[in-house]
Amino acid sequence: MPVVTPVAAVRFDDHPGTNVIGLASPSRGSAELSAWRLRLEPGTASPAHSLDREEVFVILDGRLRLTCDGVVEEAQAGGALIAPVGAEFTISNPGPGPVDAVACAPSAIRATVGDQSFAPPWAV
Repeated sequence: MPVVTPVAAVRFDDHPGTNVIGLASPSRGSAELSAWRLRLEPGTASPAHSLDREEVFVILDGRLRLTCDGVVEEAQAGGALIAPVGAEFTISNPGPGPVDAVACAPSAIRATVGDQSFAPPWAV
């Protein structure tokens, strides 16, 4: 049974204001699901992107905003947001403090930003 400790978890800090910690994925012993911890500093937003599978964000602390097709939805600690398949969206932190969430998706998920499609590195 695979166990991923906080010390051993892979960190992805490639974008200012964004911290992703890979928890479960095929490379970490999970065959079907991927999960990662996400922290966004106030004012930070993802690039506009779409997904070929659902992605669920469970908010642990703060407030997360999901904007899709001109519709803005927000959830705070204890709530969740579900990113729809195929629609371009962004997630952002409207503040005032950081937002911490756990995101989950099927391990085969692919993202598209502009004309580039790829498997998010924390989900493989």
